[in-house]
Amino acid sequence: MTGGDGLDAVKAATWALHTRAERSGIVADILAGRAGRDGVALLLRNLLPVYLVLDASRFGEPGLVRAAAIEADLRMLSPDLFPALLPEGRAYAERVQQAAQRSDARLIAHAYVRYLGDLNGGRIMQRQLATCLGGSAGPLQVHAFPALADPAGFTRSYRTQLDQAVRDAGVDEVVQEAMAAFELNIALSEAVRAGSAQAAPN
Repeated sequence: MTGGDGLDAVKAATWALHTRAERSGIVADILAGRAGRDGVALLLRNLLPVYLVLDASRFGEPGLVRAAAIEADLRMLSPDLFPALLPEGRAYAERVQQAAQRSDARLIAHAYVRYLGDLNGGRIMQRQLATCLGGSAGPLQVHAFPALADPAGFTRSYRTQLDQAVRDAGVDEVVQEAMAAFELNIALSEAVRAGSAQAAPN
């Protein structure tokens, strides 16, 4: 038992993993402003199947869905050939697909990790991506929400929606799946860093 309910309990229980995710692999490189174009493209390619599932779920609200933005970014970053889907990316997408089919509580966890993370951290990621890509990240859409007239208000509303969903579903199952989601993100981030390093010219 987590000793609480709602999103605050989920956040408290997963904070250490959240911190690890930010300090791991390609995500750490992006936040430090040192990721390369290939690494960014590889990360987006491997997040695309995850968002395709989430966008089609009840938590993929208009203005929030990300798959189309990611596809546009990939066409810009890698116009000739999309990067490969890594085993870690496939495993992440399969886990989200299973959650969507089997358990609303588990799906809530993935919406929390991805969508709420995008809403809360998108500006920082966009700024650091611009640094990584030499100021050329302005056209990237993955962290832009142009359809949201009031992003801050939408974020508050969406958090309230997820908070109620957690309370209805039961916090413990959401916490367990959120922990798994962060572990999957860490594994993917590390794999992307390794994959993009291998692909870089000597």
